[in-house]
Amino acid sequence: MFLEYSLIILQIINISTITFQFNRSDYNRNVASINCSNYILRLDCKDLAVVTPELVPALEDCYNLYKQSEFKKVVFEINNSVVVKKQLSRNTCKVGLNKAEFVQG
Repeated sequence: MFLEYSLIILQIINISTITFQFNRSDYNRNVASINCSNYILRLDCKDLAVVTPELVPALEDCYNLYKQSEFKKVVFEINNSVVVKKQLSRNTCKVGLNKAEFVQG
């Protein structure tokens, strides 16, 4: 299963956007060249209407990778849906991604 992701990796001076179908090798190749602890990972989830049960394992796998990468912070940009925020929050807590932040708008 692949997920289309657009990652915006922010540092004070550099801003990079990487879009790819998410899988471990793509992710590892794209983040290998940076020191993740100096970056904020921003995930554009505004088009996500609801997290279906079929999507949960893939999302948790992604969140585990973000956790292992040790980004300074992982910011989820979401729509104004309380349901989506609760679902994503529950999944990030389940995998122990404690540096997650949810921004609505």
